[in-house]
Amino acid sequence: GVVAPATTVGLELLLAGIPVIQLRSDIDLDMDPFSWFKDPISVLRLGSDLRDPIRRLCASPEEVRRNTWEWAEG
Repeated sequence: GVVAPATTVGLELLLAGIPVIQLRSDIDLDMDPFSWFKDPISVLRLGSDLRDPIRRLCASPEEVRRNTWEWAEG
């Protein structure tokens, strides 16, 4: 999933084993639940930067999902 900061949706997706890409603005909000963990996600600043990470996710979805599950269980 592609999510913005200051929401728990991305964290909930990760804990469910679904890969996440975080899209952040230059204005950081105080509440970023991903900052509590060793960085398990891709963080992008521009919507135009989404193409390559999404292609990587699509190229090997089972491997990415397995790695996400391992992170969630760890």
